[in-house]
Amino acid sequence: MKPLKAIIVDDEGPARRLLARSLAVHPEVIVIGEASNVDEAAQLCHLHSPDVVFLDISMPQKTGFDLIPLLKNDTIIIFVTAYSEHAVSAFHVGACDYLLKPFSPERIAQTIERIVAQRTKLDILDSTEKPSVPLRYHADVVIRSDKSLIRLLVSEIAMIKPDREFCHFYLTTGKKYMLFQKISYWENLLPKEQFHRISRFHLVNIKAVIQFDRRERNESAITVKGCEKPIILARAATIKLRALLRTEIR
Repeated sequence: MKPLKAIIVDDEGPARRLLARSLAVHPEVIVIGEASNVDEAAQLCHLHSPDVVFLDISMPQKTGFDLIPLLKNDTIIIFVTAYSEHAVSAFHVGACDYLLKPFSPERIAQTIERIVAQRTKLDILDSTEKPSVPLRYHADVVIRSDKSLIRLLVSEIAMIKPDREFCHFYLTTGKKYMLFQKISYWENLLPKEQFHRISRFHLVNIKAVIQFDRRERNESAITVKGCEKPIILARAATIKLRALLRTEIR
């Protein structure tokens, strides 16, 4: 595996330099840039598309969490902070590791191991998950969840939601699974007549939509068979779904 490009984001210069020196002894990662705030980091990410971002949380004006939506989905995130109370939130946004200051050389080595393992998983997904022939709506498909293989009908898939390198599978039967696959894999594999990416976070089986409610001018809610809670949609997704439902009714 070739070295991974990394940037360091921290408002304290000494902290950036210490981390850079600690990483210099690990050839798996090469630091290509540093930023002292979120705006600088966003520019670096846009220019260089780093594989890894070492990210402080508490910074002036914007926190490290504000950078997350600006990163590509496959960017590996390592939070580096002196505060332990943000750990749960960090892993909720898909962080690979949570590095507490001050850190030891041994702890940095553990982080590098996690980064390499994460990158290997992503590379395997990219090389193997290239569907060629779309599935038919009434065909069956086998999915892998944890250590189990589950056979189900394509028509039983109600909705899929992305979660970084994972996706959440919702079935019309009410069952739910987490798969180690990107939503783009299923977007290409499922029949496009019935399955539509109505928003960034929702790939929906149009035949599983059982109720559509317009709440406000720029907001609506849909009820999908098998899903416990209604899905709130913004204006663009509302317009797209309304058009799809009209076509389905015809």
